[in-house]
Amino acid sequence: MSCDHGDVSDEIGLPGAASPRHGTAGLSTLLERALRVAGTAHAGQHRKGTDIPYVVHPLAVVLILTRAGIDDDETLAAAILHDVVEDTDWTAERLQREFPPRVVELVAALSEQKTTSDGEPIPWETRKREHMQRLGASCSAARAIALADKLHNARSLLYDAEAGGVCWDRFNAPRDRILDRYREAAERLGGDEPPLARLVTELRETIDRLSAVD
Repeated sequence: MSCDHGDVSDEIGLPGAASPRHGTAGLSTLLERALRVAGTAHAGQHRKGTDIPYVVHPLAVVLILTRAGIDDDETLAAAILHDVVEDTDWTAERLQREFPPRVVELVAALSEQKTTSDGEPIPWETRKREHMQRLGASCSAARAIALADKLHNARSLLYDAEAGGVCWDRFNAPRDRILDRYREAAERLGGDEPPLARLVTELRETIDRLSAVD
């Protein structure tokens, strides 16, 4: 699936790329709409094994991306919405009616396929492997969002570990396998663009710290 619209700098949203702001509080109408959809779609959901509202996660992903130098509205909107199709009752078709094609393409690239065409659940290991293969072949913007997603998840685990320990039993795979998945993301999703390089570096540093905590 292609999400290549313009040159690389425009695609990944390097500082200086056009980013018109027309909404409230300095937000574009696109970002305002994405925030409202994500807030409604994820209402009542919580981060796994916690009482933290789930919507904190996509907002943290956006913050990580902006700190890495990405300011393209469509990339940031896709980051806000990256789990909406995968984890809520929003469909890709509904997203297409509400958002620009590139946002929808990015969300599609970031969404795991959890069931077969017959509705049978796909084993965790299989879907993670297939999803990583698709992401590795995706555009820079999709890979940046995926790296920021992994980075926030890893930082959340590190925060829990340093605050008293991670309950690894709440996950669908053992500790070492989860850490291996983060390492694979750092290995396969990077690139020469400065934002990607920074995200990979920060992810690897977080993995190293997390690996050192019991």
